[in-house]
Amino acid sequence: DSNFTAGSALFERQSTLSPFLSEFALQTRSMPGWGVFKRLDSWEENPRTIDIARAIGFLAWSKNRLSTKIEIGAQRFGWSKSPLMLSQEDVPYPSLQFEWTKSNFFADISMNQWVGSRRDGAVSSEYIIRNINKAIISSAGFSNEYVAIAFLFGHTLEPSISVVSMAGRFVKNRGFMNYEAATSSTSTSGPSYQIGAGYNGDQFRTGLNIIRTKDGLYGDGEEMVWSNAMIPLGVITGNNTKMSTVYFTFKNSNSAKWYFKCEAGTFSNAQYNSNDNLNDDFRRFTKGSITRVFSPDWDMGLTLSVEAFKGHD
Repeated sequence: DSNFTAGSALFERQSTLSPFLSEFALQTRSMPGWGVFKRLDSWEENPRTIDIARAIGFLAWSKNRLSTKIEIGAQRFGWSKSPLMLSQEDVPYPSLQFEWTKSNFFADISMNQWVGSRRDGAVSSEYIIRNINKAIISSAGFSNEYVAIAFLFGHTLEPSISVVSMAGRFVKNRGFMNYEAATSSTSTSGPSYQIGAGYNGDQFRTGLNIIRTKDGLYGDGEEMVWSNAMIPLGVITGNNTKMSTVYFTFKNSNSAKWYFKCEAGTFSNAQYNSNDNLNDDFRRFTKGSITRVFSPDWDMGLTLSVEAFKGHD
């Protein structure tokens, strides 16, 4: 109605994992954007298959300049293609949000509940049921058609970490540049950053993106505190990640029925470039997809995706 909005969705996935996701799932016992999964085979070697489901939903109320929302989902901060601290591709979690807007200014605060894992003291190779960590996050900023800037402040209760991030955007004609810089109370080697630039055409979009996360940004040592379901929020590979990508998307017309996407880049992270891994040497990757939309009104389509990583047999 004029004040309330609500929505929900349930997703089910059964799939054979790509080389990188297979290694990621083996180490974290979780899937990016999904969470904890059920194994469908012995998992002794590739290919590995999983069964997983997730539910998202929200109930929101707004009046004049104020709004509030109860949600199971993932928040986003900034305008980057790959945000550092909060991304809509994170594993969903419960949150209560309050927001104020006026003209081009905005401010919000939210209370969030994330889950983690603790190793069983009796059986060192196993993990017990999730332990809960609560986070308070606030942000404020300014945004219009040409320029935007925002600041984020976050703090978790137990275990504890505090984060600060600044994000922004510049747009001129059809060119754009996005950026984000962040640090935390456990960071030990300076601020982490993400910067991207590109061009928006009528039927295509292209750009490049560079990410550098420093040691301790998401937590000290092996424990990722700024995380949900054992996956860091934002950059899923966490601390000490270096990634550079170029991407290109194309649609055949303004009322497009065909969509083409491709992305290629380099990747470096000690946890996934170790010779101890079953699938080592993830240094270069290529991704692509083709989508055919059958019914725009019903959001129905078919997508074929392909991805490859250097170092996988």
